[in-house]
Amino acid sequence: MNSEECVYANDAEGDRFLYCPICLTWPRDGSRCALGDIPSPPPPARRGSKVTTTGGGITGAVDRICAGDKMGKVVEGPGGVMVPGGINEVSAWSAGNASRYCQWVRWSPTDMQPQQVAFSVRTGAKSCASLDQTIALRVNGMKATCGAPRFDKAGNVAGCSSNDGTTYNECLWTIEVPKPGGVGWTGDVCVKDSGGVTPSPRSRRAKPPPPTPPAVPDSPPPPRGVRPSKNPPPVPLAGPNPSPSPSPSPGGSCRLNGESSEANGLGNTGCADQSSCLDLDVSGDECEWRVAPDDGAQYLYCPVCLTWPRPGSPCSLDVSSSIDYICSGDELSKVLDKSGSPVPGGVGLVKSWKSGDSSRYCQMVRWARDDKAPQLVQFSIRSGSTRCQRKNEFALKIRGADATCGNPRTNSFKGSAGCAGNDDIDNECLWNITVPRPGGTGWIGDNCVPGPPDVVAAPPPPRRKAPQSKSAPKLPPFSPDLPPPPPPRGAKPGRRAPNPPPSKAPPDRSVNKIPFPFCACKRRNVKNTPFRLQYKNSTQVPTLSDGKARMRHCFAIDIEKCDAKTACCSMGIKKIEFFAKSECRNSVRLALFNGQSVTWSFTQNDYKSVTYTTFKMPSIAISRSEVKRGTELCMVFTEPCVSLQDFCFGDPGQCRITFFDGSGDDECCPTGDIDTNKPGQETEQIVGAPPVVEFDF
Repeated sequence: MNSEECVYANDAEGDRFLYCPICLTWPRDGSRCALGDIPSPPPPARRGSKVTTTGGGITGAVDRICAGDKMGKVVEGPGGVMVPGGINEVSAWSAGNASRYCQWVRWSPTDMQPQQVAFSVRTGAKSCASLDQTIALRVNGMKATCGAPRFDKAGNVAGCSSNDGTTYNECLWTIEVPKPGGVGWTGDVCVKDSGGVTPSPRSRRAKPPPPTPPAVPDSPPPPRGVRPSKNPPPVPLAGPNPSPSPSPSPGGSCRLNGESSEANGLGNTGCADQSSCLDLDVSGDECEWRVAPDDGAQYLYCPVCLTWPRPGSPCSLDVSSSIDYICSGDELSKVLDKSGSPVPGGVGLVKSWKSGDSSRYCQMVRWARDDKAPQLVQFSIRSGSTRCQRKNEFALKIRGADATCGNPRTNSFKGSAGCAGNDDIDNECLWNITVPRPGGTGWIGDNCVPGPPDVVAAPPPPRRKAPQSKSAPKLPPFSPDLPPPPPPRGAKPGRRAPNPPPSKAPPDRSVNKIPFPFCACKRRNVKNTPFRLQYKNSTQVPTLSDGKARMRHCFAIDIEKCDAKTACCSMGIKKIEFFAKSECRNSVRLALFNGQSVTWSFTQNDYKSVTYTTFKMPSIAISRSEVKRGTELCMVFTEPCVSLQDFCFGDPGQCRITFFDGSGDDECCPTGDIDTNKPGQETEQIVGAPPVVEFDF
């Protein structure tokens, strides 16, 4: 590749690109080429000089070479557009620099990332690779892979155009080519400007050409440029398809800009095909702060979107067709609905999911104000009739985010827990993508998230007065001072006054006089409710790369008999809340209910000029019949609140918790304390109910 041969040109759409020829020759200077009888390799070249081997003892020729394959797209030339690959075939490709084979690649002016360029090459009767493995190497400093050809949906080989689908050893070469002056470029930049190319008369978009890019950037290029709406990767098929989903807004620097890895050695599986095509689109400028309707807390909501094919990837799927369908999560997961509330997953089914940025598929994800950690986002995708994986899940990176693809999980009916209602379909591949919060831990790109709105404390409302009672006088307000002891009884002659009986210490005001949970729920008594939370254990877990200590704390749900005639005996579990300390809002790392990850959040309320904190798991949402005795609730804490004693507000060794009714009206919220000093202790009724009447709702 020589940057002196690159030119700026406008395509038929009026978009301007940098076009560069990418050429292959053989044999490589100094290599021990196995394709012919060649002499021993010459010594290494000196600095500033070049050793050339333009033929030597080479006999014969490479059977065939072409640009890309029939499942990909290539650039037709300077100023050209993307066309189907497998073209420009050369048979009996001779050795030597004089017979170099070239195809063109293009970059938008702001795109500084490498492009992947594909060639199909056949040499002799040998297979390309054994066991569907891919060979990785570097060619002139560029990353390259060589493997078996791809197959279309009919099972035919997708090689050069002349291949009738039966020539199995047209090896697919994929080379990661850096843009001159961009990421990974190691030479001088000798690009000559084309002198201001004007749009073609056939242009469908009337817009002026962008400013001429300088030959050498004055500052380091951005990691990823604005993605053009036409999606012009050099290898995979592209092209927009009409869809109601909006296209990404301009401003590629606000997007997640990490590197992506390719799917190699997976064979003919659903995960292999999808891994070679899927792209992740998360942009901080599309996020917004909203108040959640389910718990009233403030969250940062961001769309997490998938598109296909990924620019520059050797996509194994036919982009002129469509992926069977995609949905958000699976039946065992939780996703957010349009209002922003957690609901069971496997919803939002889109059939015949088309390729292109204009048909990107999105689901909403939210982060609490102080939560900077990545979120796990799940999708179920079916593409064809092949199984999802062979033995193990496949792991890769998409835009720098860790991702895995594997078989669907199994639901309680022993069916596949994919998209809702598809229990008998076993090849809806489950994607788990760990998505960083824009500007948070693991984010690669500019932080374009708007700052959270200020939380303005409202003036204290007038205190609600309790109705006057004729049968009992009004209770005096609470006083922190102990009442004076009663006067001693008079001593009889010759005897001492008897010692007063020991008095029981009053309950701690910091707990029993605080209206936790901070809501209008009135039925807070544990009596005649079905659920008790039982403390099981606390175990140390290995530290992560940050070196901070971590501990897992587990509880189990016990089921008690209750009077079926009472209002709360048939309650379900909508959510569970813990009374927590304010300094522990960054300590939670994981929450699991019945072995499944659940969302959590922290909220704060002011009461009598003091701010209190609640830890919530708001998306449990199961009915009374679904709750089984022994169902586990586990949480992983890290510093500064590793232990339950550090985390829970109140007396040492005590945690105050609340179950909320799953009926939707939150009329039942049995609240009690758990002794966490030893396993087996259950929720106990609070002595002295919190003063709900003093908290204005």
